[in-house]
Amino acid sequence: MKNLELRSLVRQSLKHIKNIEYTVFAGDHLCLVRNRSQSNDYEVLIYDVNNPDTNNVFEISEIYDVFQCEHLPFHGLVWIGTKNEFILIDPVNRTVRRINQYTLSEDREIVVDLNNLENARWDPTGNFIIVTRIDGTISVFVVDFVDATLEELETSNIHDAVFKTEQLNWGSAERQFRSQNEQSIIKTFKDEVSVMEEKAITNISWRQNGENVVVNYNNEGKRKLKVYDEAWKLIYESEDIPGLQSVTAWKASSVVFAGVVHTSKRTQIIIFEKNCEIKNRYDLERKVPVHQLKWNDSGDILAVYQKNSVEEFSNIDLYVFKNSTMYLKQRLLYKNDNPLIDFEFLKSDHHLYEIRTITETEAITYSYKFTYNYSVIYGEQPHALCVVIQGPLALITRCTNGMRPPPEYDLLINMQNPINFVIFHPEKPLVALVDCLNVLSIYNIAEADVTKIRSIDLGKESPFLLPLKYHHFLWASNTKINYLEEPITPGCVEIVGLSMEESEFQLVKISTIDKSVNYMGLIKNSTNTIQQIGNEIFQITETNIPEILFSLPSVPINVKSILTDGQIYVFSLMSNASFYIDQVEVLNDIMSFIVYDNYLFLTTLKGSLMGIRLNKQSLTELSDKNLNNVYLRQIEQGSHLICGIPSTPYIVSQMPRGNVELYSCRLIVVDTLDALLEKNKWAEALEFVRSTRLNMNTLVDLNFTRFMNNIEMFINAAKVPDTLSDFLIELQDGNVFNTIYTNCVNKKEEIPRKVEFICDVMMNYMEQVNYIYYVNTIITACFVKNGSTCCKDALFYIQTLLKEVEKEPKLMNEAERAYKIALTFRSATEMYKAALLTYDLNLILFIAMNSGVEPSEFVPFIRELESVDMKQRCFKIHDFLKQHNEALKYLIEYGTDEEVFNYIKQHELFEQAQWHIKTNTKLHSDIMWAVARNLSNQNRFEEAAVYFNRIGACDEALEEYIKALCWQEAISVMKKLEKTDQEISENLYRLVDGLKNTNRIKEAAKIYDKYLHDYESGIMLCIEQKIFDYGIKLATKYNRHDIYETDITVAVLDYCTQLHEKFTSMLEDFIIKKGRLTIIREEKRNQHSKDFQMASEVPEDLQDQVSLAASSTIASLKSSSSRKTSRSRRKQERKKHSTREGGVFEDIALMEALYNLTYEAFQWGPKVQELCIIVMKLQHIELLPQNVTQMYCSLLKLQKTMESSFQEIWPPILCNITVEPNDVVVFENISQLDVKYRTPPNNTNVKWELKSFSALNNLQNNVT
Repeated sequence: MKNLELRSLVRQSLKHIKNIEYTVFAGDHLCLVRNRSQSNDYEVLIYDVNNPDTNNVFEISEIYDVFQCEHLPFHGLVWIGTKNEFILIDPVNRTVRRINQYTLSEDREIVVDLNNLENARWDPTGNFIIVTRIDGTISVFVVDFVDATLEELETSNIHDAVFKTEQLNWGSAERQFRSQNEQSIIKTFKDEVSVMEEKAITNISWRQNGENVVVNYNNEGKRKLKVYDEAWKLIYESEDIPGLQSVTAWKASSVVFAGVVHTSKRTQIIIFEKNCEIKNRYDLERKVPVHQLKWNDSGDILAVYQKNSVEEFSNIDLYVFKNSTMYLKQRLLYKNDNPLIDFEFLKSDHHLYEIRTITETEAITYSYKFTYNYSVIYGEQPHALCVVIQGPLALITRCTNGMRPPPEYDLLINMQNPINFVIFHPEKPLVALVDCLNVLSIYNIAEADVTKIRSIDLGKESPFLLPLKYHHFLWASNTKINYLEEPITPGCVEIVGLSMEESEFQLVKISTIDKSVNYMGLIKNSTNTIQQIGNEIFQITETNIPEILFSLPSVPINVKSILTDGQIYVFSLMSNASFYIDQVEVLNDIMSFIVYDNYLFLTTLKGSLMGIRLNKQSLTELSDKNLNNVYLRQIEQGSHLICGIPSTPYIVSQMPRGNVELYSCRLIVVDTLDALLEKNKWAEALEFVRSTRLNMNTLVDLNFTRFMNNIEMFINAAKVPDTLSDFLIELQDGNVFNTIYTNCVNKKEEIPRKVEFICDVMMNYMEQVNYIYYVNTIITACFVKNGSTCCKDALFYIQTLLKEVEKEPKLMNEAERAYKIALTFRSATEMYKAALLTYDLNLILFIAMNSGVEPSEFVPFIRELESVDMKQRCFKIHDFLKQHNEALKYLIEYGTDEEVFNYIKQHELFEQAQWHIKTNTKLHSDIMWAVARNLSNQNRFEEAAVYFNRIGACDEALEEYIKALCWQEAISVMKKLEKTDQEISENLYRLVDGLKNTNRIKEAAKIYDKYLHDYESGIMLCIEQKIFDYGIKLATKYNRHDIYETDITVAVLDYCTQLHEKFTSMLEDFIIKKGRLTIIREEKRNQHSKDFQMASEVPEDLQDQVSLAASSTIASLKSSSSRKTSRSRRKQERKKHSTREGGVFEDIALMEALYNLTYEAFQWGPKVQELCIIVMKLQHIELLPQNVTQMYCSLLKLQKTMESSFQEIWPPILCNITVEPNDVVVFENISQLDVKYRTPPNNTNVKWELKSFSALNNLQNNVT
């Protein structure tokens, strides 16, 4: 759907020259080959394009029989081929070298003269040249540009036959693999007369990548094609093609090339496959000879140059191909009084296409880009139109009626000549078309039949015919079209205004511009104009005086502007995919953008659609590169935006394949819905949400307060209750604009218990208005609330409806439908159980009958319920539902003690039953006894003792307290039972043994002291278990200084010695493990460097094989790991904790071991502090025993050594996400290590050091 739009037109004057046959552009130099007479005597003129002074022309004479010339950009030379020699010209240094001999590759001593050359072409690299001779010989030469010598590599004859396969019973060659239409065309062509060319020489065309070359030659009066591969081996040849001409052009690097067929009845462009088979045929509008075919370097545009001696002008037609159709997009006409000499495509990027033409007076460079010609009009009759140019036809598609990709259309305009420009009216359904003869016609396209309003020949008063003399058309106002007019000679361009007053046109010259204009366009929401000249952006106001706004770093390829919030914003897209707002670069990787309504939409190279509201806040955030509020969705990669369809949320986009698709934009949808709700158009809003498939929560979440204030209008806006049910089903807690539709609006407030609140309000209103009409919606609301009583609530409304059935039997159908609604949320089983709990037999029977259950399954049970009173009925229902605790409540009210106890025992309800049975009864005591025994069997001894104590079973309570080691309670119970001293002593010793086994040493020592009156045993127990502080307390209490100074002191000093040895051993172990860990990490680093060096030395052709082998190995390991047994997994897990030297996971096992050592070392601090204080109480600080100071220093040294190693063992890199490649290899096993062991222990900050100890010099020295 794209057309070619003229971006700029640049003219350069040349010396008035005639008889030019060949032209070559070599950078800033123009090489012209002129025939000085009617004979074959030529001269070469080289111009400096930037300084086309006649005195600065470099002339070369004595050149004869020229047949071709080319520019060799890789060597900076111009090559001219003649019949007997090659001429190499350096246009910069103005030197000339001639080559007229060559050597043979098999014998370089043999020198042969160049002669009888017919044509030649250089390969795309400029290293080889293929030459044809008059006798049919075809040769390939390599050129030494330093010595100016030729060496022949290959030679053959153009008439050599290609090897063909034999056809086996698949029909004749004329019919094989050909459609009926193709067969008919071939038969028709055989009856037509071929038009013979005046100069029918051999033509050569290279494929852009140099893999193939096609040769078009004369074979006994008929032309044929032959294709050679990169080794100059003949691989394909064509059949006889009637009317085939010598013009041939390969399409860039593709597998097709173009040729021409010219007969007495038609002129066609033929697209050939690489195998010389015809792929497509396209008829040309003008039935005149084609002199040149040229593709641009990307193969997007085919230029066709036609002329004959009869007509007064020649033409260059620019074609594009899409969906097997050839579209004529531009026609450049040249009069014979200033004829076209030559043309060429210039190197260009993927956005701009430049073609340079040479006439006798000037060089003209046309710069094009592909664009969409569309019109978007808002208002009462909004529409979106898109025009595709096809020669004299304008194919118009109404996007509002659905997309019709070309060559289909909704409206058709047929002009007499090919169209070059399309201009839409900014506010009305009018379009102006300008053809190649500069005739401007205006059409009304509002109706199904297109109406021509008027036309004007812009060049009627100016006979000079320059292609695209009038360009950059802009419908500047309601009745005025502005455009640029080129002068006769290159100079200042005039801006002309074409006013349309009633039935007449008036031309008014507005101003002049001395530079080439790239773009002119209206500022959206303004009457001013934006003008782009190079990289400068201007604003033109009503005074017609350009005012420069800013300059950009480079020339943009697309510019749009808008006036919003009183400020003008200019959007620019660069060829490097950078996007600018004014002169600030805000985005990269942008493929296309449009300004639609009050939105800016962009597509990215990665396949994303971005949308921004056009207001000051959004554009300021975007200028600050804040993308938090930018709408984003994924689309097909390579999509180009065309336009938006007014009054809809749809964006029209063209895919890379050429098909056109519509994208729905949630950003527009949400804004449209918000506008409807703000106007309280709830019925339209509901229909809009349904048609756009928008989540119905948006009705609430856009503005919760607005919805709740208008909930009655919302309910009444629903045409049927089912719409409200759909709304309730879709309702969810949370805000959808913070989850589903993020970036459509700013973050919205979360409303707690939103669903429950809305359901309650709607249910209350619907009950008051018409309970029966809305009953299905009310039941839906019960389940949407999703509370624990939803089934009960829904059954309440059905129960109420059943009561109304007694008055009006017709309501039974409504009750059945209401129950079916309930079944969509809960199963029939759940509903039947909930109905049973209502104890309403009529409701139970209704639910059972409508649940699809066999009557034999529920009728006997319901009859049984009818036969008993309410208490028994409740018991049977709860027992049936296996709600035994609830059933017990009703059984207690009417059953005997024996029945109750048996039921409790059967269902093990002892713990629950204790709260329902009256106290001080035998049944209660039996239950409590059973509960206590059950607790004791579960080793819950203290609880069991409490229960035994409550029912007066003190002996059993004492036994349970002793088992629970609750010694205070046990002593209390023994006093209550008046136990003998021996019994008390035995029980106390049992308690002491239990406390010792559970490491409750202080409590055991307290029993020895207070109740067994054996404090010495208590002291000895404390000494034995290293609880020195409590042992000292007991010794002090009884003034046993002898025990304090002998037993306790000796035990403390011995313990200090043990700890000193322990800490010393831990330090040695720590140093060994840390050293081993350092060695392992260093070995891994060295091995990685070695592997990397070996990998870099692997030849390139083996790298893929190595990579494949590695991948295969990894795949096999993964496969085998998935088959591991549990035993293997346990073995693998043990390896992670094994510090065996050489193990796979030795490094992480060492880290775990070092963590445990460090944690233990820092746990000993408070204990060592306690021991030191004890010794200090016995002796003066300066007379401390050596084993105490050694213990203190060894722990201090151990901890300081560990602290200094933390960075080495646990480097901060272990917490980083991205690490260097070497570090990745070193810590490759870290993922297998528990997170706990990846950082140092968290107990290293415990303060335990004693200042009095640290002040001693000997301690400081020991620590150091």
